[in-house]
Parts: sequence; structure tokens; C-alpha cells
Amino acid sequence: MKNFNLPSGRSNELLPINTAPAMQFPAYDTRPAPGSPLAYWEFLRRHKWTIILWAILGMAMGLLVSLVEPRMYEAKATLEVQDLNQDFLNMKQVLPVNEVGLSGTFNDMQTQINIIESNSVLDPVIERMPARAAQLSLATESIPRRIKRLVGLSGGSPSFTLKDARTLADTMKVRAVGQTRVIEVTADSSNPQLAAEFINQLCAEYIDQNMKARWDLSQRTSQSLERLMEDDKEKLRKSEDALQDYAKSSGLMITYDHKNVADEKLSEIQDELSKAQADRIAAQSRYEMAKNSAPDGLPDELSQGLLRQYQSKLSDLQQQRAELAATYTGDYGKIKRLDSEITAVQQAIKQEQRSVIERTQNQYAAASRQEKLLASSYATQSSVVTDLGQRSVQYNILQHDVDSYQQAYEEMLKQVKQASIASAVGTSNVRILDQAQPPKVPYSPKTLLSGMLGLAICSFIGVVLGLTRDVTDSSLREPGDGLQYLGLSEMGVMLRDSSGFGLLHSTDRPAPQFLSQAPTFGLGQARPNGGPTRLPQWFTNPPKERLLALESCRAVVTSLLSSSNGVPPRLLVVTSPGPAEGKTTVVANLGLTLALTGWRVLLMDGDIRRRRLHKYFDLENERGLTTLLENRQISGQSLEASVQKTVVPGLSVLTSGPAPTTNSGLLYSPDLTILLAQLKAEYDFVLIDTPPVLPAADARVFGHLADGVILVARAGQTAREAVSAAQRRLAADDIRVLGLVLNDWDPQSSAHTYYADYAKEYSDNYSE
Repeated sequence: MKNFNLPSGRSNELLPINTAPAMQFPAYDTRPAPGSPLAYWEFLRRHKWTIILWAILGMAMGLLVSLVEPRMYEAKATLEVQDLNQDFLNMKQVLPVNEVGLSGTFNDMQTQINIIESNSVLDPVIERMPARAAQLSLATESIPRRIKRLVGLSGGSPSFTLKDARTLADTMKVRAVGQTRVIEVTADSSNPQLAAEFINQLCAEYIDQNMKARWDLSQRTSQSLERLMEDDKEKLRKSEDALQDYAKSSGLMITYDHKNVADEKLSEIQDELSKAQADRIAAQSRYEMAKNSAPDGLPDELSQGLLRQYQSKLSDLQQQRAELAATYTGDYGKIKRLDSEITAVQQAIKQEQRSVIERTQNQYAAASRQEKLLASSYATQSSVVTDLGQRSVQYNILQHDVDSYQQAYEEMLKQVKQASIASAVGTSNVRILDQAQPPKVPYSPKTLLSGMLGLAICSFIGVVLGLTRDVTDSSLREPGDGLQYLGLSEMGVMLRDSSGFGLLHSTDRPAPQFLSQAPTFGLGQARPNGGPTRLPQWFTNPPKERLLALESCRAVVTSLLSSSNGVPPRLLVVTSPGPAEGKTTVVANLGLTLALTGWRVLLMDGDIRRRRLHKYFDLENERGLTTLLENRQISGQSLEASVQKTVVPGLSVLTSGPAPTTNSGLLYSPDLTILLAQLKAEYDFVLIDTPPVLPAADARVFGHLADGVILVARAGQTAREAVSAAQRRLAADDIRVLGLVLNDWDPQSSAHTYYADYAKEYSDNYSE
């Protein structure tokens, strides 16, 4: 390789098998589309434990708050605001204002609600509440006092003050119930009896003030009307005195009902004259009809008496003669006798007609005489009335004033009486439908609602934290992330050691429970009597906790052995972008797995700064890589004195050795190339544990001499940017990157549940 001195005849052994990067694939984004239901579902599954923990915390906090919060009770009363009957006792004529306003409308209900909420109603109730609370032995309980009581500390006997009463009044709510005349009044308190007492006192005060306001208004109206009535009474008295004085001085004769005698007499004469004229016209009409009509043509009122009898008898005689004339001649005796009777009756009829005419003529003459006399009397009285008319004008004016004052006085007297009755009758248009009763069940806190609210809020916080983690976390979390995000092939996944020692670890960690039979010895430590110990039982017959971890190591080994050209890389560098990503654990377990499959494997600790590989196998570190490079006697020399065997057949370890005495850059020595060539010739696989790529250059030095480099990233910790930077740095040096190993991955934390389900099912079936 360039920049390195390689021994002659051995350089080809250190060349990489294939200088092309191993298994490069394009990056395919298999994630669901952002905003899709599948993306939300994947998010919830990925952060389910965070959301669940926050949800449990929120529910617990909600339940705790509901436990600490005092129990609040809501007392309720309903009132009906009725329409006033303004026609009762004619109160609408008494009261000067319309108290109800727009009766039955929304405006009127809002007015009543504002009255209930006014200070004039609330202040008297607030002032009375401390005394009422003392009588009822009631007291509120504040939150600090409740906490003290809950933890067993006495908070003293609480007292109900004006401040507590104002606080209780602040909780009052007044509202109209729908489109009705019903008003609902509520108040909240930690004591149910106190809340009910406050509401009942408030309703009573509201009704009392409603009645008092109406009574005061009626009283003021009655007093005002009485003063006006006295003024009208005095004016009426003065106007009557003026009328009487004028009547005496003018000589007018006035009846008790304030009428003029002359006018009354003229009116009577006028009525008699009108009747006389009507009688004269009727008599004249009868006379003319009787004078000009035939005897049988007189009207019925004139033809009554003898004339009607004569006419009837004449008709009978004429009928008899007509019957006899049909049989006999005119000389017949009966016919002659009938003719003589007919002649006598006709003469009697003429005589009676003359009598009727004379009677009607006399009646007509009498009616005319009476009419003339009444007309003369009317003319005389008219002259008298005309003379008195000039003197009665002023009298009528005074009489009109008297009538006006009399009417005003009577109306005022009527209103005063009605106002007195209205003020005496205590009325209110408000009645209590339901009095407030002490509630039996508190309305707050709602334990279930508090718990659900805390659950919702903290679940939202969990979701926000998950979103924040997704936005800020660029680590590799799932198998396939390296290929998806970086286009880097993935050689396998090393599962998380949930049991503590599912994988091989350093002996400076506490031993697991299943290692209790062999508490402190390592895989390569010799017994005091000499010779390596046998494999522990937990390794030859692994327990259930280790099965999946071993299988994950075998999967990585399988990827390593499955080379595209059939020749697997033998000299491998295992490194990571940064520290604490588990590369030493990967090296130890990969070497252990390769050795168990029958290969001769050497593990080299190439991290001379942080020497840890020997602890995994409980080996000494007095000699190793640093001693070999410092002595510069590698060529042609046996390495058995520096390489330590483990209890695993075929597995050897070259530790890092003690810290170098000088900082002269041992890794840049030509002896390193000779050492690696010799190790590659003696072992099937050589795995070198190196420092991280980004902070140190050791991995790049070993990478130039190796067949390939394996990058190790810790799941959920190593950032994609760090892996990409490490990959670019190695690619810039023409170092072959075989692939990525995702270390410390927990299937239970995966967003894809089939990983965890498969792991559990596989583990159960394998143990059977």
C-alpha cells in the first residue's frame, strides 16, 4: 500500500481481496408518505412507550388533582317572572310607569336577570351570609386546608367571612331558560347547605325588593294625587260660589239641576205646539177624506160603527133580491118588500155619512184652534227667553267651569282611592318554582373527566416529545436504515443484551445469574493447576436468554462468509464512527462465533489507548501489540509468547499490551505490516478492534492493511451523519467498507411489531 514499507514477498498477502466497496446498493426510501395514515401509525408504534408513559402520568396527575381539589356543589333555584295584570284595580291608570316593559320578551327577561345580579340585591345577602353560616354551622374548606386534612395535619376550624361570601357570590350564574319566563339561579360552594342557603336568601331578597319597589311607587303616586286632589277641590268650591253669586245678581231662576226655568217653559210650549200641529194635520186629513170619498170608499177608521152595519145589511138585502129575481118577476111581493128595505137602508147610509163628515170637521176645527193658541204662547215665551238669554251667557260660562272642576275632582278622587288600594295590596310578579335544595352529589371535580383530561394533555405532550425526537434524532434505529438513508449494506444486527450477559462482555461488569457456578473466571484464564479450563455450561448449553443474541452473531458471520466472489475477507478491521458504540463487543462475539464454527480466529486489540479486549476473556495484558512493535523483532519470530489462547478451541487473542513508553507512532512502523501478514498466514480470520474513525486515525491505518472494514453503529445512538462521515473518510483513503453492523438493537422497541413477535416466538420454540 502507498505510504507504507512492506516486506518483499509478503506484500501481496496484505492486499485487499477486492478493492471495490462491498455490496453497494442504492438507497430506497421505503418509509410511508408523510401525512398518510400509515405514517401516523408508524409514528405511534415507534413512540408507543413514550406516549403510554406520559398518558399514565397524565391520568395519575388528573386523578391526584381531583383528589386534592375540594368538592364543589351547585345549588339551583328557578323563578317564574309573571306578567302583571294591569287591569287589576285599574293599576295601569294609577302607576305612572310600565314596570313590566316589553312583557314576555327577551328584553324583559334580561332586565330581571340584571336586577338579580345588581349590587342592591347581592349586597344585603352577602352581609347576612356570615351570620347565616354561623347559625347553620357551615364553613368552607380551602385547598391548602384540604391538603392539610388529607395528609393528617389539622388546619384549624375554618370560619365563613365576608370575603368567602363575596367569593360565593362570584360563582352565581343567572340565565333565562329557553324562550320561557323562567329564570335559573345557581351558585357553587364546597358546602352544599351553604350554596342552597345563599340561593334561597338571594331569591327571597329579590322578591322582597320587587314588592317594596312597587309599594314605594304606589305610595308616592298616592301622595302626589292627594295633593292634586286638594287643589282641584279648592278650585271647584270657588267656581260654585261665583256661579251662585251671579245667578242671584242677574235674577235668573235656576233649578237644582242648574237649568233655567224660562228655557224649560219655552221648551215645554214648543213640545206642545209640535204635538198640536201634528194633531191638526191628522184632523184635516180625516176631514178631507170623509168629505170627498163615497160611502163605501171611506177609510176603515171613518167607516166604523153604524155605517159599517148599514153597508153589511145592504149587501145582504141585495143578495136576497137577486136570488128571488132569478125565479120571480118584479111584481112578486117579496121582491117589492126587499126593494123598500133596500131604499130605507140606503137613506140611512147617506145620513150616517153626513154625520161622519160633521164629526171630522169639528175635530179639524178644534185642532186648528189649539195650534193657534200654542203658537201665540210660544211667541210670547220666546220673547221672554230672548230677553233672559243675554243674562245667561255669563252664567253658562261659569256653569261650564263648575262642571269641569267637578269632573276633574271626581276623577282625581277615584284615582286616589285606587292608588290607596294598590299600595295596600302587596303584589309581586315573581314566584319561586323550585327552591334550592342542598345537592347530594358534587359536580366538581369530575374524577373521570380530570383523568381523561390529564390523559389527553400528557398524551399530547408524549406525541410532541415523539415528534421532537423524530425531528432531532437522526440516529440509525431500525434494521435497514443504513441502506435506506446511506446506501450502506447491512451485514447484520447485534441484539440488545437485555439479560445482562446475553452476549460476551467484559469481566469488569457484574456476572449474570446464570454464571453463578463459575463466578470470576474468563474464557481464556488458566486454572491454577495449569491448562485452560473447559467451556462454561452457559456457553456450551446456552440458556434461553442468550439464544437470540447468539443467532444475531451468526447472522453477521454468515454475511461475512457470503462473499460475492466466494473468497471471504480474512483480515478485518472493526471500528465505529465514535466511542461507546460497542465495537469491542462485536469483535469479541464475532470472533467467538467464528471459532465455534471451526475457524482459527485471532482477535487483536488495536486500540492502544483504551485497552479493553482482554477483559472480555479474563486475560493478562502484560504483553501484546505494543511490546511487539516496540521490540521490533517480529520478522521470523514466533508469536506464541504474545498471543494468548482462550478456552474456546481455535480462538486466540493478541491484547494491546501495556501503554507505549513513547508516543512515536507505533502503528506507522513497518513492523505492523509484517505482523499482520504473519497473523494472516497463521489464522483463518484476524479481527482487529480499533479506535473510532472520526476522533482517531488508527482505524484508517489498519484499514489500508486489511481486507475490509466493518462499521459498527449503536441503534438509537449513532447518528446517520456520523456514519456517513466515517464512510466518506474511509472511501477517501480507498479503504473497502464491507458493511454496517447495527449493534444493541432491541426488537421490543421497534416500530414494527413483527420483529418482537418473531423474536419471542423463535425464542420459545428454540427452548422447547
